[in-house]
Parts: sequence; structure tokens; C-alpha cells
Amino acid sequence: MRIIFDHQIFAVQRYGGISRYIARLVEQFASQPDLSPRVIAPFYVNAYLDALPPSLVRGRAVSAGPLGRRLAPRIDRLIAPPLVRRSRPDLVHETYYSAHRSGAKGTPAILTVHDMIHEKFADHFPASDHTRDLKRLAVLRASHIVCVSENTRRDLIEIIPEAEGKTSVTRLGFDSFARPTPDSVAPETCPYILYVGDRRGYKNFQRLLQAYAASSLPRGGIALLCFGGGRFDRDEVEAISALGLDQRHVRQTAGDDAQLGRYYGHAAAFIYPSLYEGFGIPPLEAMSAGCPVLCSDRSSIPEVCGDAAHYFDPEAVDAIRHAMERIVEHPEYRAELIARGDARLTHFSWEQCAAQTLDVYRQFG
Repeated sequence: MRIIFDHQIFAVQRYGGISRYIARLVEQFASQPDLSPRVIAPFYVNAYLDALPPSLVRGRAVSAGPLGRRLAPRIDRLIAPPLVRRSRPDLVHETYYSAHRSGAKGTPAILTVHDMIHEKFADHFPASDHTRDLKRLAVLRASHIVCVSENTRRDLIEIIPEAEGKTSVTRLGFDSFARPTPDSVAPETCPYILYVGDRRGYKNFQRLLQAYAASSLPRGGIALLCFGGGRFDRDEVEAISALGLDQRHVRQTAGDDAQLGRYYGHAAAFIYPSLYEGFGIPPLEAMSAGCPVLCSDRSSIPEVCGDAAHYFDPEAVDAIRHAMERIVEHPEYRAELIARGDARLTHFSWEQCAAQTLDVYRQFG
């Protein structure tokens, strides 16, 4: 079976959950003798493609700076579809949302819908963001839609009823992080509560800041460490200062996956206060590193974390505060959550994700 993954996400995303997911599928399928997977991304900025064998990728890496991110999608939009069609695939897995198909008309198109954030939180996105409209076009055109959680599938059908009858749920896998050894050096930030990724809008970072400021943690020398998401902008700096906090208390850092794993492994806890997630890989990454998880009780998050997390109402600042204080003040509870996390991880893997995705493909190829 010849399977083509198109260029879309790889032209815009250096690192990220969606491109990581597609790269892991390609790796899994490449190990099976009856499958021939390939990514066609003439110009890409993605780090995960660089790690794949060259035979699995048709394209070349370009700078992930502003110019590369601006030009790669525009050029690929013109030249990638003809390359896809010329390869005569049995099916095309479109990696993001486009107004136009990548494969030839009549070639099955598989689409993964990761969340319905742009529809449910439309006021959090600028008018220039057309993701919602492009997603609808891609969904209506798709032969089949893979949803990454049952919650996402329900939201999709509620918002685009035409999708019903051509959806299935395939849980994502996760990349496991090594746990710290007795001789491993802890980050200089210790001790800290870890927050990972984007901090805008529905990610609910402002309430987390308020909860942290109201807690006993700053006085106890326990920092709030933010990994990724870019440096604090002016509004964030002002909000941190207005709460009586400074860089001793709230810090931002970044790095590669090895550095992220180190921060997971040494954190007092990982906190995930989001108002909505389509799936949510970071809690699983944290569990794999032996880090207890504190998280929102909304959307798909309980579906993913099961009984292996401490849940809180993300709109209640006091509930977020209580979660952080409890995990710090009760070592036995922290150990219990870590043990539950170990058990929960057995429900997720890239191998299982690929097998379920292949079941979808075999309906068409």
C-alpha cells in the first residue's frame, strides 16, 4: 500500500504535537513490508523529518526562521500536489487543513482532526486566522476522519454534522522520557512546578499565575517554570509584576526534547490548566518521566489521564492553588499519582496508534 503524507504541517511547524504524530506514524509504517509510506514536503522547516531516513521523505529542509516559515508553505502549496499525484498513492493522509485536496480526485483522502478549538474558542483567534473555514472544507472532502479522542469526535459531529458516519477514534501515542538517576544533575531552577507550551487564551495561564501567587509556593521557594511557548511578552511581565512576583518565582526556558525530559523528571509536578484539549500528550510525557500530573477536568483530558491525575476546575483559581499546595505538602500523594501514571501509560503507544490508523487505511487501499 502506497501511503503519502502531504506537506502541510511540515512547512509551518518546527516542533509540535501534530508533526510529531505524523512522523511517528511514518516510522511505524516503514517497518511493515507491505506498506510504502512517504512524506512529500518539497520545502520543510520540521525537525522530526530530519530524523527520518531520507528514503521516507521527498523534500529538503530550509531555515525555520521567519523567511523559511513564510516561503515554505507558499511554495509547497504550488508544487507539492502535482508531486503527490504523480506518485500514484493508494491514499493520501492530509496533515492539516486545506481548501484543496493534495491527491488526485478519486484518491482516498484521510484527515486527522485533533481538536475543535478554533470553533469553540473563536474569539481567541484573530480574524485573519482561517483555520475554522479550511477545516470545514477538509472535513467535508475527506473520505474518512480520524479523531484523536472521543471528546473531539463528539465536538466535530456537533459542529459539522456531515462528518457523522465517516469518523473513528484513534488515540495518540507519546514519546517516553527517561527518569532521573541518582547521579543526574537537577536543573538550577529546582524546586518547581512545570508548565509546558503555549500560554495564550484557552491555555488558561493567567488563572494559573493568580493561583500560584495566592499559594504558599512562592514563599516556600518553589518556582513556576514555563518551558517553551516563547519568552514572556509585555502583558505577561506586567501581570507577573502586578501579582508581586518576579523572575525568582516565575521563569521561562526552552530547549530540545532532551532538555524537556530533564525538566519533567525533576519537577515537583506538571500542571495542565487548559480549558480545552483535543487530546493532550504532555500529561503522558510527564507520567513517563515519573512526574505527577495536576490537570483540568475539561474536554478530553480526563479521557486521556484516567485516574492517574489530580483534577481541578480550571476556572476556579482556588482549586488550582489547592492542587499545587497538596502535591507539594503531601509526598505520599505525589508517590501515589506517579504509580497511577505508570499504570495509565500502558493504554497508549505509537504502535497502537499506528495499528488503529492502518485499520482505517485498509478500508480504502
